[in-house]
Amino acid sequence: MYNSILRQIANTIYINVQNVEYLGLLKGKFGIALFFYHYARYSGNNIYSEFSDDCIENIFTQLNQNTPKDFSNGLCGIGWGIDYLIKNNFIEAESDILAEVDLNVKKMGLNDFKSDLDAEINFFSKGLYILQREDIESIRETILLCKDFLHENKNLLSLAYLNSVIYFIVKSISLNIEPEQCKELLDRLYIYIADIINNKKYIDAEIALLRRYINEFDCSERVKQWQDLLPGENIHLNILGRSWTNLIYPFSNIFEETMIDPIILEELLKTKIQELESSDLSVYNGLAGLGIELIRISQIYGN
Repeated sequence: MYNSILRQIANTIYINVQNVEYLGLLKGKFGIALFFYHYARYSGNNIYSEFSDDCIENIFTQLNQNTPKDFSNGLCGIGWGIDYLIKNNFIEAESDILAEVDLNVKKMGLNDFKSDLDAEINFFSKGLYILQREDIESIRETILLCKDFLHENKNLLSLAYLNSVIYFIVKSISLNIEPEQCKELLDRLYIYIADIINNKKYIDAEIALLRRYINEFDCSERVKQWQDLLPGENIHLNILGRSWTNLIYPFSNIFEETMIDPIILEELLKTKIQELESSDLSVYNGLAGLGIELIRISQIYGN
């Protein structure tokens, strides 16, 4: 369906990957390796999975006690990615491959939460990692930490970060982990987000993502209350934003499954390639994320 476009994406990334300096999932080489695992399976060309094997092995040799823990480019994102690859049968690994990462993430506390707010891209790093790992006890402990953290840092919170927290809370409710605590947190988050929206401290993509989460709430009254917060216009994620969010924030029933017009894709690729920077190769708003999304759509509709 998107064969020629995906081939162009793969070739562009492959010949430019040496320009990527970051190691991590969203803006670095790990995310690119994730794309190439998907593309190797899609295309039947093992050269890409072999490249990814080498890439991940090299990344692991560079991890040390000074590696940041954040989700975007640090330990949480890389650990998330390893777990993702194992669960999707891209790699085989010893059962304890993430034991040290698990231990380090379990130790993350309020100061680590606050460091997420200073990151270039705001994610609730610990929450996303322990959800992926299905670590019930850590999820429970983290829910209980959230309330104090959010209250103490309410003036520093961005909508991007709060979206990430909401995803963590909604998923925790679906797992029936501390549901009452989670609902109290949602009520508190409503106040913070109302202030952000009223003062227009957001970008359109963050509103589009928030709308997606609201549709997952388990209470129709809460859905209506939150929907009334949103700007009147129906804001949608652009193609690149849709791509990485569908990977990192998967919800079973609200994926955007619509086809993407190949002509629009060709124009997007042309623009990206003409003005190519290393960040354009990444999962986050880049070609690797777009490639994973196109493969996902192709699997739904058939190649």
